Amino acid sequence: MRRINLIVIISLAVCAGLIVLATTLYYTQPTVLRVAVVRDSEDQAIMNSAAHIFTKDHEGIHLRIVPADDLKAASTLLAEGKADLAVLRSDIAMPSSGRTLLIMRRNAVLIFAPDGSGVHEIGDLAGKRIGVLRTASHAGARLDNAGTEALLALVLTQYDVPAAGVTKLRLSLAEIPDALRRHQIDAVLAVDAQEAPDMAAAINAVALSSAQKVVFLPINEAEAIAKRLPNLDVIEIVRGVFGGATPPRPAENFDTLGSTTRLVATTRLSDGTAAEVTRLLLAAQPELATHIPIANQIKAPDPRKDAVLPVHTGTLAYLEDEEETFFQRYSDLFYIGVMMLSLFGTGMATMIGRLRQHKIDAIDDDLQKLLDLIMQARLAHDDGVLDSCEAETEVLFARLLTPANVQLMGPARISALGITLEEMRFILREKRAEPALREPPPHALNRALVEALSPRRQAGE
Repeated sequence: MRRINLIVIISLAVCAGLIVLATTLYYTQPTVLRVAVVRDSEDQAIMNSAAHIFTKDHEGIHLRIVPADDLKAASTLLAEGKADLAVLRSDIAMPSSGRTLLIMRRNAVLIFAPDGSGVHEIGDLAGKRIGVLRTASHAGARLDNAGTEALLALVLTQYDVPAAGVTKLRLSLAEIPDALRRHQIDAVLAVDAQEAPDMAAAINAVALSSAQKVVFLPINEAEAIAKRLPNLDVIEIVRGVFGGATPPRPAENFDTLGSTTRLVATTRLSDGTAAEVTRLLLAAQPELATHIPIANQIKAPDPRKDAVLPVHTGTLAYLEDEEETFFQRYSDLFYIGVMMLSLFGTGMATMIGRLRQHKIDAIDDDLQKLLDLIMQARLAHDDGVLDSCEAETEVLFARLLTPANVQLMGPARISALGITLEEMRFILREKRAEPALREPPPHALNRALVEALSPRRQAGE
């Protein structure tokens, strides 16, 4: 029974230790988040660099890149739960459950043309040929420019220009100079951050083809379009932002339509994780920008803006300094853990108490056996019984005087044991001293026999 109880206690202790170890490992292991990004884009480069920084700094969040063929594919991965985060553009396939963590950059819809092309405003695009630039920010092996062309169609519709009457030619940056030289295009459309290298390179290519003169087409109705489609923005292009001395490019400030590239999660992502991702990426921005300059455009979303693309509640809590503390976040787990430890402690105490009581009961049984042996020795009439009682007493004495039993017995039982042993010794000594138990010598037996027979002889005589 004692062995079984000991095994039970050891098993419970091992189970408790394994639970504590498993819990510790679970909460100390980094959280791995899958990030869907367009393959071979600057966004993938940014996320790759961020993943390296997080791993290098032993952060609690690790990133695993999931390349997608295009923005729609990245959005699908997020919506289907095959990615935890995605870098998406606000005007292309945003999932309804999308929640913004960060603004990666603001993309301007820029339409510009070489001087002398006859294109000076949006209405002049009717019947013209426009080169749709595929920028590095949105590059991909099989990426088309459907999103960019959809923005162009939106702008043309606003100005009553039939989209079908505008020829669209999809071009890479390297193909623009040759297309201009061959007069294959009359204007260029690019959707990217103003600070993007490809945007500046495309404008320079147009400038070189027209004696440094570039005509920018403002979208003066951008605000009206953005009111109808809140996932779009109005962006102001500042005079001279693209360089140029005489004249600067552009020569005057103007408004255009814009969209935002965002790091998006779904509501499945916990508030704590969303807040931590936001914090880590904002903290890593300076290091990211040293390798990828476009990362300078990363910024926190405006929590006050009532947008179609709401900010994730975890990011919102972080930005408004209302992020839950570690204890607040895991308070329920703490309470459950305390209750489990309390129950485990009570169970262990009960088991130990029962084991202790069992040992005390065994000691009392041995003391009772000693008392029974004393009674048996007191009634004994031969040395064999006394020897047996003495042998059993020695066995019980050796068993009772182990260090563990001495600690359990206490003064009263130790005193009782001493008295019992002393009584046994006394009885054994007295019994063995009785004449009836001592073996008579041979001459004594002869004398006893003679004395026994003497009366019979006298009677015969």
